[in-house]
Amino acid sequence: MLEDEIEATPEFEITWDGRCVWVNDQTGCCIGRFTPRGVDVHKTGPEQLASGTQCLDCFDDEEPARAWDRFVRSMQQHHGVTIPDVAKPGFVVG
Repeated sequence: MLEDEIEATPEFEITWDGRCVWVNDQTGCCIGRFTPRGVDVHKTGPEQLASGTQCLDCFDDEEPARAWDRFVRSMQQHHGVTIPDVAKPGFVVG
């Protein structure tokens, strides 16, 4: 099993384990998740509380390489978060 990796900024924490990637905001709320079962890109914790909704770009119908590219673009577009290349899970080919 791979050791978990963490990259943190003052606003966001990105964690990965070779299979999944999680992005948390400054409140600890999960705003991004990439897994073999699907992808979630959510509003920040305060935005979720204010709006009562969470999803910005959630899906489970893309093949892994396309899903990864979409996740990376969506995290940058919605939150200005750059997902490091080393976080890409092993099951994503391409």
